Amino acid sequence: MVARYLHHHSARRHQPFLAVNCGALTESLAEAELFGHEKGAFTGAVGTHQGWFEAAEGGTLLLDEIGELNPSLQVKLLRVLQEREDHPRRFAQTAEDRCAGHRRHPRRSGRRDSPTAVP
Repeated sequence: MVARYLHHHSARRHQPFLAVNCGALTESLAEAELFGHEKGAFTGAVGTHQGWFEAAEGGTLLLDEIGELNPSLQVKLLRVLQEREDHPRRFAQTAEDRCAGHRRHPRRSGRRDSPTAVP
């Protein structure tokens, strides 16, 4: 995989490399898995959960099949990538209210072009 090769031959090679198949995420879990959540943020949130963006801090996060995500979640991802902001584990707040800076090297891949897909 090209993304893994690029990661291992970059200055980030000692940082995390996380590959996420977005096509395998259910719509209801996608945002919580990507951005994390705090205990009690929604029904069933019995503890704090670190999202993949936070887990990839300083490393590479590969978002495979990103075109399969709900378009509204793709817009949130686009905002995160453009603004270099992330949603820490405050899932109960609005997307705009829960952004805080994180450093990571995002990558995406997919088999189809989507007009709403994150670049």
